[in-house]
Amino acid sequence: MDSKVNASPGTDSIAPRPAQQSWKTLFWQTVSFGAVIAVVLWMFHNINYHLAERGVQSGFAFLGQVARVPLSHSPIEFVPGVSTYATVLVAGAINSLQLTAVCIVAATLVGLVVGFGSLASNWLLARLCAVYVEALRNIPVLLQIFIWYQALNQLPSARSALEPIPHLYLSNRGLYLPWINANVSQSSAVFVLLVLLAAGFSLAYIWGSRTRVSKGRAGLTALSLIAFCAGLGYLASHSVLSYPELNGFDFSGGTYVSPEFLAVALGLTFYTAAFVAEIVRGGIRSVPKGQWEAAHALGLSNWAVLGKVVFPQALRPTVPALTNEYLGLLKNSSLAVAVGYQEIVSVGNTVTFETGQAVSVIFITMAFYLVLSLIMSFLMSRYHQRVMREK
Repeated sequence: MDSKVNASPGTDSIAPRPAQQSWKTLFWQTVSFGAVIAVVLWMFHNINYHLAERGVQSGFAFLGQVARVPLSHSPIEFVPGVSTYATVLVAGAINSLQLTAVCIVAATLVGLVVGFGSLASNWLLARLCAVYVEALRNIPVLLQIFIWYQALNQLPSARSALEPIPHLYLSNRGLYLPWINANVSQSSAVFVLLVLLAAGFSLAYIWGSRTRVSKGRAGLTALSLIAFCAGLGYLASHSVLSYPELNGFDFSGGTYVSPEFLAVALGLTFYTAAFVAEIVRGGIRSVPKGQWEAAHALGLSNWAVLGKVVFPQALRPTVPALTNEYLGLLKNSSLAVAVGYQEIVSVGNTVTFETGQAVSVIFITMAFYLVLSLIMSFLMSRYHQRVMREK
């Protein structure tokens, strides 16, 4: 007897094959993407045409012109009257990246502490964490930034600066702390930092894969460790620890964090941490009670239960929500313009005032946030896929 099951007439002609379906999907996605790009280009062309009719120049040629914008928070070398407007916008973009990175790390750590604290058996600790969440997430973040900025301005002057720990000074001029000064050329520093980043990402990928170490992977691990240690050793051998010291009415040496950066970082950190805490609490609550009881029955401690049983399962529903919070924090970093911190929106406004290229500057700013948001979404999506695959 023939073991094949006879299909009903016309079935093959009705049901599309997977290859045909994928090609159709790819075709319509390509057409839709092309239509969106065409509409955007048409709008940009239309704006340029009407601006030209009114005698307003547009385009990106102004990026090569000499800038006279004063930058008080420049992470790269900038000389007014010598550097270009492109340098100004790059400096603003780096400031935005620094602020976002610091706030993401700090908000995650504070949110984890508050989230775990809200689940504590201690009644007072749980209630304090609940009050923190309800208070901070219901006060507008811009108002919180203003509150921190005013509080920092009320601190004593540099000559009477607070010293909470040795060699760390806090005044109305900002935060002064020790820093490592590397006596190397700029090209050497960039090369060493690239080596450290490549080795660090390689080690993180190998550790995160959690698979058996093969011969090839063992060699890659050893090479990454050697490169990482060599880079750190090179920087350590050419570096000197510099401490801040009072010199007249201000400090010299060490490094300096402006009150504007501190105000925005504190406001964004504690505001976002309130939402992160709720995400952490909800993720832990989503783990069935039987998982806790089974882990305790095996004799695991509370920390072992959280780290090896509960937290890995809680990551699955929390990563998408954390992605939204991180994207919101990135966009909220533009509120730094309210207190004068020179991130990309602030310097963009200054460049627009000097050059009159409002459309071009807005387009650059939008492209910056769009590209950065897409990169962050992609990385978090890949991490979430890996978490979902783990058993």
